[in-house]
Amino acid sequence: MSVSRHIMTYDSRRSYAGPVEESSDGGYLAKAVLVTLFAWALLGKQLLFMLAIVLNVPTRVLTIPSHMATVGLALASVVVVFFATRFRYFPLHWIVLPFSAFWMFYFMRIVIDYQAQGSMFAPPKDATYSVSYIAQKAIGTCLLPSVAVLLNTHWAAWRKTQTVCFTMAVLIAGSFFAIYRENIFSFSGRMNPGDETGDFATISSLQLGYSGLVLLIFFLFMYFSERPKNVWKALLLYSVGAVGMLLIVGSASRGPVVGFVFMAVPFGFSLFFRGEPGKFIKFVVGVATFGAIALIAAQLTGSSVFDRLLSIHHDVVSQSDQSDRLVFYENAWNSFLESPIIGSQSSLGGYAYPHNLILESLMAVGIVGTIPLLVVIGYAFYCSWALLVRYPKLGWLSLAFYAYFCGSLFSGSLFSNAAFWISMAGTISAYQWAAREMDEQEEEEALRS
Repeated sequence: MSVSRHIMTYDSRRSYAGPVEESSDGGYLAKAVLVTLFAWALLGKQLLFMLAIVLNVPTRVLTIPSHMATVGLALASVVVVFFATRFRYFPLHWIVLPFSAFWMFYFMRIVIDYQAQGSMFAPPKDATYSVSYIAQKAIGTCLLPSVAVLLNTHWAAWRKTQTVCFTMAVLIAGSFFAIYRENIFSFSGRMNPGDETGDFATISSLQLGYSGLVLLIFFLFMYFSERPKNVWKALLLYSVGAVGMLLIVGSASRGPVVGFVFMAVPFGFSLFFRGEPGKFIKFVVGVATFGAIALIAAQLTGSSVFDRLLSIHHDVVSQSDQSDRLVFYENAWNSFLESPIIGSQSSLGGYAYPHNLILESLMAVGIVGTIPLLVVIGYAFYCSWALLVRYPKLGWLSLAFYAYFCGSLFSGSLFSNAAFWISMAGTISAYQWAAREMDEQEEEEALRS
């Protein structure tokens, strides 16, 4: 096999410093589509809406075009992989079966529920969304993009994907600064974008927090995996980390804080298992320092992020009926108990969804439908750990998956958590590609020897 790429360097644990930059499979168009689709589905739409707000363009006019762009890129990716590569890398991996099974059960539940309303496309009386809206969101922003990424394993352009996503995250953060301007350091408890910026109701505090979390993912990954030697690049990296922390503190959203811890723990241990104890110790000290600085920043800016975190413990201990999340979880669990095998309903009366991916799945498709979902998630965790330890140059995908999975346990729904689905699919797809490249490299070395 003739290749033009960065040669993989192995260590004693049979890992290598980084996958190839270019591959000889000839799927250049497939790589380009994958870079575009993944970056767009993960961060592109959010960036589009943020820039529209900065430019005072009505965001509603962008909803349908952005949705069509996602669907178009997903379909194009599947078509390109299917034809342009002459079927060589059109993998029907076994994980596609449980993935497909879950979505089949989920759509069966939606059809059953909304047929019971008397009209397939009529909004139900006890939920927020009509079946047409739910189906559109589920298929267009979650199912199709994640399927396309699962099938397109052309991650040879991994560095381009990383650069594009990193640039988008920086631009999103810059858009927040452009919108808030002088109010960016005055949080007054919790910055409410709608109050601070007039009618810009499309921005939420949760978006603010997760934008900061994405910046912190890139900061941690790039600092410990490929720390820049250039002074200006180093300053940019430190600035990215500082802005990420500021956005999380300013949003006072608990999900991004928990998500940071959730992704930081496996990342830190991966440094240890890669045989880099010095980096592991530095990481532990750095995270502790970050926590202290975040606490000081919250005090100086008036953010209520830590007060809101402490309220979680109070709500759980007291079983407070004033906590929306606890009410959602209890209602979803009770709905699951009504029909634990096949599920009972796709939405909660008056609330639309329970703000927890697993509980929503149990409620909607029961044990039968949730087991395939857990298989996919479990395999994604296996792939994510393998990327962190054996293929560290792709580790940022693992961190994104950890963060968005954690977020799916506290907010969003099965049909709207696009970032979770796309990051999970990307982690699985990237692992399949990296493992294949390593196998081919071993075969080449065996032939030469």
